[in-house]
Amino acid sequence: MVRLHLELDHRVDSPEQFARDAGAWLTEAVEECAPPLVARLPTDPVLRPRTARNAFGVMGPPDTTWALLRTCRDPGSRRWSNALYSRRAWDRVVRRLADPGLLDVNLSLAPLDSEGRLVNWWATITFGVRRHRADPRWVQFHASLPSQLLPWPESPGIQERLIGFLERWAVRLPARYGHLTDDAAEFAGTALEQAIHPVAPEPPGVPRCAEVLRGYSWVTICAGELVDRLGGPEALERSGAFHTVRELATGDVLLRATSLLEQYRQEAPERVFRVLAPVLPPGHVPRLTVLAERLAVDVDAADHQRGG
Repeated sequence: MVRLHLELDHRVDSPEQFARDAGAWLTEAVEECAPPLVARLPTDPVLRPRTARNAFGVMGPPDTTWALLRTCRDPGSRRWSNALYSRRAWDRVVRRLADPGLLDVNLSLAPLDSEGRLVNWWATITFGVRRHRADPRWVQFHASLPSQLLPWPESPGIQERLIGFLERWAVRLPARYGHLTDDAAEFAGTALEQAIHPVAPEPPGVPRCAEVLRGYSWVTICAGELVDRLGGPEALERSGAFHTVRELATGDVLLRATSLLEQYRQEAPERVFRVLAPVLPPGHVPRLTVLAERLAVDVDAADHQRGG
């Protein structure tokens, strides 16, 4: 299954701000991105749990949306509390968003067919918020979008719409870093972080995303401070490494490497790496990494930072 990963990193300075921003992401952002699924969410507790034993069974009323709410308080054990969606279950989660001990909240949605069975057992659209364990003020606002439910590989229009979505929410939060790509994950980090920190328990660069650029994806939100160190938006545009360089109302910059995601391979990541290397984290990217398709390999940003 191919998934498109979207993430925005935003600092929250109070439980009230977290509750407000997380609530908006899990309601307004989800509805903007997947309106048909949200429109068909059942109000009453009528959904059934998804297990291996009922893999092809009826999960809820016909032509509705199956949805699961997951929350986590314990960063060590990663024990999750699961609740099938209902209006009452959702209201309970909303009331808990102001709890400083709440570290992860995920909402997963999947369509049911005319018989109430999952259209695709593995395909769920997931939106979540995740506090960074080392510095809980920093929050990853993330989404995982499978191609089976949102056919972005075959649709330039959907790709364009998702870039617009990323840009709007980057300004609204506001975010200091963001990406839209198919080789990242909220737990493991960007492709670059996975390549240079393969056993890190969480993305190490989140709390420092305005000091060091976490990675270089197909679409990247780069903090204004880092753009200044690279010579400003005009210098990035003149480099020829990007399809689009757009300064946002926040002062941060959206960098789109190629017109379409499938074009972002081979020489394209190498061009982007050479331009952004001065603000990337140091670390050698091995040639044999499984993430090599959208990364420059056998390179280390530290060499460029030393002028090597």
